Amino acid sequence: MDNFYNTLTAFNIIAANKGAGTPGVDNITIDGINLERLERYHQEYVNNGYNPKPVKIILIPKDNKKPDPWVY
Repeated sequence: MDNFYNTLTAFNIIAANKGAGTPGVDNITIDGINLERLERYHQEYVNNGYNPKPVKIILIPKDNKKPDPWVY
């Protein structure tokens, strides 16, 4: 994905999805991502690879069992 055109194409495919307006775990919607930010994301990916942010894990207690982890 070194080519910015591929990044832009992937972004457009995601933006066309029905749930694209739903905020992610970082509370950012796809509407809040402009071309400048997308270029910055692309450069970060090219220079550093993909380093996802940690996810949030909630342990749901269960009766006499180990807690059930919910990851989001």
